[in-house]
Amino acid sequence: MERWSLFSGVWLAGVLMLTACLPEGVRLPESPLTAALVRKSGVIAYIGQDGNVYTIDQSGGNQVQLTNDAYLDETSFRFYGVPIWAADGEALAFVAYEGSGDDLSHNSLIVANKDGSGLREAYKSSDYMVYYHWSPDGRNIGLLSQLSNTLALKMVPIAGGEPQIVDAGVPFYWDWSPDGRAVFIHADGEAGRLAYLQLGENAADVIEFSLDIVPSAFKAPAFSPDGSQILVAQRGETESALILANADGGEARILATFKHDIAFAFSPDGTRIAYLNSNELLGPVTVIDPASQREAIELDEQVYAFFWSPDSRSLAYFTVEEITDEEGRTGKISWLKVLDVASGRSRSLTQLVPTQHFLQLVPFFDQYQHALTLWSPDSQYLVFSSNYGDNQSGIFVVHASGNLEPRLIAEGQLGVWSWK
Repeated sequence: MERWSLFSGVWLAGVLMLTACLPEGVRLPESPLTAALVRKSGVIAYIGQDGNVYTIDQSGGNQVQLTNDAYLDETSFRFYGVPIWAADGEALAFVAYEGSGDDLSHNSLIVANKDGSGLREAYKSSDYMVYYHWSPDGRNIGLLSQLSNTLALKMVPIAGGEPQIVDAGVPFYWDWSPDGRAVFIHADGEAGRLAYLQLGENAADVIEFSLDIVPSAFKAPAFSPDGSQILVAQRGETESALILANADGGEARILATFKHDIAFAFSPDGTRIAYLNSNELLGPVTVIDPASQREAIELDEQVYAFFWSPDSRSLAYFTVEEITDEEGRTGKISWLKVLDVASGRSRSLTQLVPTQHFLQLVPFFDQYQHALTLWSPDSQYLVFSSNYGDNQSGIFVVHASGNLEPRLIAEGQLGVWSWK
């Protein structure tokens, strides 16, 4: 065992050194042996081809089936929503949707440990559950659900107790403060409300601080990692503006202007901001450092979603490119790429055909990126879901260097990595 461990460690180190030195565009296949020996980082949760929820590591090993009752027949159905990890990486939540025909009879918010133990129904309702996000302290799950003609934000206590409604509006987008004691909301769309909601010990005890900023066409606001600042977008007469302000709206300053729609996010270390200036969900991405005079990085590509790496050194993004074949026919292909923010250079990781489950998140990726990540905790790998072959869809893992071919780890429709 000791001799094998020594040999395998030396061999693996050699492979990783080789991939780091490969010329751009040259790739090595990632063999099962390489995958087995690489140090594992976090756990991937995914929706399988059968509609059930699973967890698995990046080598494709240690698979755990959390549910086994998803089904679809001619009269009824039960399927599961996006698995969302708790901040500590030890538990996850997902919604079970059940009904018949076009009608949902009820929805259940399910929580479980990553090994499948402790699975239980945290909340059940006939109201359609739209979006859910663990509080940073793991005490509550913020749940957005359809309530009559509006969307209600409820706090579901994990330890037990009745969920409390803290606010409502339509549309409705929000972000947790880093300490889990407040949320910042954007309700009622353009010209709607921007507000900081301080939560009491009882989630129903809410103190609201409204910002004197008229919102523009954007969706999700974003807290800075230390909770002291907020990113929003303000409507103007001819152009709208990306605004960085204190959480109470004070000391607001313009970072950029735009004409259509915008989506944005802080890097995890809070030093940079990436924003997508989109027109019908596509557009260029810009990365800025609001605290210094460093030149902005501009990606003049048709981007439809992006995700920061945990170490803040890289930005993964998805593009659409038009191609023309030898017979003059045009079409579009999608790429997963990574930007190195220090050098400003991008590299292509893989082409993909996004699954329907992933595409359903794309219009709201700025909201979902608060709740989930595609990056491994060590910032070395990305998980993505793609269609391939004959009506198959799979969960793939690819090294962020771009020097290893993507590897299929499971048949499935959508995969997300744990935060830790």
